[in-house]
Amino acid sequence: MSKLKKHLIFTFAAAWAIGAVGCYDLINCGSMAGMMSFSYSLSFAMFMPAVGALIAGAGFKGMGWNPKAGKNWRLILAAWLIPTISQMIGVVFYYVMFPDDLDLSGNFFKEMDPYQFEQLEENGGSLIGYYLKESFLSLTSFQLCISLFAALGEAICSLNLKSGSVTQRVCFSAV
Repeated sequence: MSKLKKHLIFTFAAAWAIGAVGCYDLINCGSMAGMMSFSYSLSFAMFMPAVGALIAGAGFKGMGWNPKAGKNWRLILAAWLIPTISQMIGVVFYYVMFPDDLDLSGNFFKEMDPYQFEQLEENGGSLIGYYLKESFLSLTSFQLCISLFAALGEAICSLNLKSGSVTQRVCFSAV
């Protein structure tokens, strides 16, 4: 069997199997447990192209990827924060265009997480402040680092293109 076939068969079979388990948990577990299982399953499935490349025999040695974090800290910071800022601006524009969709009463929040809503009321916090804080933290927290690490499984294959050898083309074919 060719390296390309090995890579494709393993990558797609493993990713679909992991995705199916995540979907099963999402449908049958319900609530937050199912959503977290689904999310973790998808994150794990993102490593399958890199694992498939290893199984197929693609070498990562000559990849030539060196991020040079010390030298490019401004670009790394911009790549990290610009999506967050863009999403925040998008939220503002959305609610400017569709003000009826903005629920400042907290009814939706109260239904989704009554304990957290009660804590917010006891502390005298603002609902808008809570929404902004949670949105910002979810986009800039440690979860983002985990997602970036998971996405590396897909990116490794595309970075192997420089030398153009047969074993390194295996990765590109799945991207």
